[in-house]
Amino acid sequence: MLMGEPEEAKDQQEERKYLLLMIMQNMVVIGLAAKSLMLNGLQMVQHLFL
Repeated sequence: MLMGEPEEAKDQQEERKYLLLMIMQNMVVIGLAAKSLMLNGLQMVQHLFL
């Protein structure tokens, strides 16, 4: 019984690490998408006004 408990805690830690990695990857993807959207927006504005 006692041997099984630390194993479970370790699994939870691994799960948290994995979730954090997923969140960080998603943030990077969202950041890149936002950046390209902003660049596209700036180009459109330049075409409209120049």
